[in-house]
Amino acid sequence: MSIGTKAAGYGFKIYSLCVENYLYNFLFSSKVSKISLLERTKGLSDSSSVVLQLVKSLPKPYSQVVYMDNFFTNVKLYTVLKELGIGACGTAKNGSGFPPELLTFREVLTKKNNWGMKAYSTVGEVLCLAWQDNNTVQLMTTVHTPGNMEAYDMLSTKKRHGIPAEASTIKVKNLPFYTLPSVYAHTQPYIE
Repeated sequence: MSIGTKAAGYGFKIYSLCVENYLYNFLFSSKVSKISLLERTKGLSDSSSVVLQLVKSLPKPYSQVVYMDNFFTNVKLYTVLKELGIGACGTAKNGSGFPPELLTFREVLTKKNNWGMKAYSTVGEVLCLAWQDNNTVQLMTTVHTPGNMEAYDMLSTKKRHGIPAEASTIKVKNLPFYTLPSVYAHTQPYIE
């Protein structure tokens, strides 16, 4: 694979699945050398297929939660993982299926710099959340529910701001619940 920013210009990609800081499984690929063990999944991108293939190597019955960064996070992948009984949570970028109303919210927050402000919406059974930290953070999850989230402004406890989501019928299957900002802060150093 050609890597224009590297001195050699060519290399391999190694995708890994780690469990509690240990390497559990991995896949590698190189488009230049035509080396790849990737099993492509219809309807998913190659990067989503990699994640799906790696998590399917986990022991059944599935009851794990997978944390990932915004390169892999998208609504289609999270929906497939949820159907398998695997929870997912991770930062999201534009183009990942993140709801347009939250992208607008992101623009407003960035301009006003309202630290602590949150807004959320659902796409199918995927909860999408935006909150203002030093920058606006976009996150998707299938292990948290709208009932656990409250849009608020930490600077003004009397006025409630944000874009509340409609009531949802998301069912969580034996997956632990942690406060979303603490999960983000705890896992972010490991998924970059």
